[in-house]
Amino acid sequence: MEDSMDMESMGPLRPQTFLFGCELKADKEYHFKVHDEENEHQLSLRTVSLGAGAKDELHVIEAEALDYEGNPIKVTLASLKMSVQPTVSLGGFEITPPVVLRLKCGSGPVHVSGQHLVALEEEPESDDEDEVKILNTSAKRPASGIAAKTPQKKAKLLEDDDDEDEDDDDEDEDDEDDDDLDEEEEEKIPMKKPARDLSAKNTPKSKQNGKDSKPSTPASKSKTPASNKKENKPQSPKSPKVPLSLEEIKAKMQATIEKGSALPKVEAKFVNYVKNCFRTQDQKVIQALWQWRQTLCLHSLLLCFQVQMFLAEENVDFRIHVENQTRARDDVSRKQLRLYQLYSRTSGKHIQVLGRRISAKGEDGDKYAQLLVETDTFGSQVRIKGKETDFYLCMNRKGKLVGKPDGTSKECVFIEKVLENNYTALMSAKYSGWYVGFTKKGRPRKGPKTQENQQDVHFMKRYPKGQVELQKPFKYTTVTKRTKRIRPTNPS
Repeated sequence: MEDSMDMESMGPLRPQTFLFGCELKADKEYHFKVHDEENEHQLSLRTVSLGAGAKDELHVIEAEALDYEGNPIKVTLASLKMSVQPTVSLGGFEITPPVVLRLKCGSGPVHVSGQHLVALEEEPESDDEDEVKILNTSAKRPASGIAAKTPQKKAKLLEDDDDEDEDDDDEDEDDEDDDDLDEEEEEKIPMKKPARDLSAKNTPKSKQNGKDSKPSTPASKSKTPASNKKENKPQSPKSPKVPLSLEEIKAKMQATIEKGSALPKVEAKFVNYVKNCFRTQDQKVIQALWQWRQTLCLHSLLLCFQVQMFLAEENVDFRIHVENQTRARDDVSRKQLRLYQLYSRTSGKHIQVLGRRISAKGEDGDKYAQLLVETDTFGSQVRIKGKETDFYLCMNRKGKLVGKPDGTSKECVFIEKVLENNYTALMSAKYSGWYVGFTKKGRPRKGPKTQENQQDVHFMKRYPKGQVELQKPFKYTTVTKRTKRIRPTNPS
């Protein structure tokens, strides 16, 4: 019985929340103790994050508390690193104090944040206050809905039952007390009205989810008559929209085309477009607009064709002209002769023209390694001839390198290509894709087995040892009106 009395005397628990935060370092622990034994306390940890001056190393945060049996226990809360995971959310990790937070590994600083939860007991209230609260709660139900109306109906039924009981008692009394009963009933009637008024006044202060709603201000009441006045004002009749004319619709469509928008190309879609955008239902106007749309398509096609023809006439592809000219021999221009050696990247020696035999075994300054290179056309096409043997370097139809005394054949013409690594490759002008190449031992490699990216076809131009560039100067000639004799002039 005493325990039941104590439980009745105790009020309900009211939880309160307080902020919690601490900073941990290598030599700094945090002890969370509570000296209040009357109320219940809980520590709810939310986040653990590294501080601004933390190093990029592993930080291990540990918590020590009591388990269910009261024995101390240690738990790792988080492992953080600045470059990997600088912060972590614990999501409400609740611990009963006392609690010790420490930094097990790392130098810190580490910040721990959370909430301190306290369950406070409310003071017991008197019976009168409980009755007043019950009445208020019954009257403070939301007005909208069936649940708000049922308590009022029950109160009315109770009042009617009381009145009936009083009437039965009054009939048993003497007639002399009738006047007194009438006076009492008159007094009871005005007492009921203020109770209803109080219930009506308390309805805007209904509790929703445990929170009092804000009372209605007089400003909101004053707004309702103003809104009624606005509603009662006579509205001015709207002027009917005049449909657009054919020329106006054409002008608007032309403006949309100039902005970059395209008109529908299908007739059915075009009709819906006109009806929805321009509010036109006249079939004659729609047909006229459709015919005008078709003429616009023809005009645009004709304009595009004219532009293409103009571009085709103006933009001449000069590369085709160059290719056609490089295929033909240049017998009109003077030949430019250059004397140099071709150093092979693979053999480490120079190309030699030994009559009909070709190799890449010549040393620097060898007489058979000195080559006379003359231009054939302006498209980097050259002819290579040995200075000592007067034989030309050629490639036959099998891709074999041979020497020929007559270099007029196209098999003796090669195209110079300067590669990205500053080496030079010699491709046959007659057999495209076949290159001059040598093995590591200086033997010639057949053209079909060569490619541009192979080191076997890479050469470097070098002047003969102890010589400078041997280049014949051009001789300029002039023709006067008095005589048609050609006389050479000095380049200076």
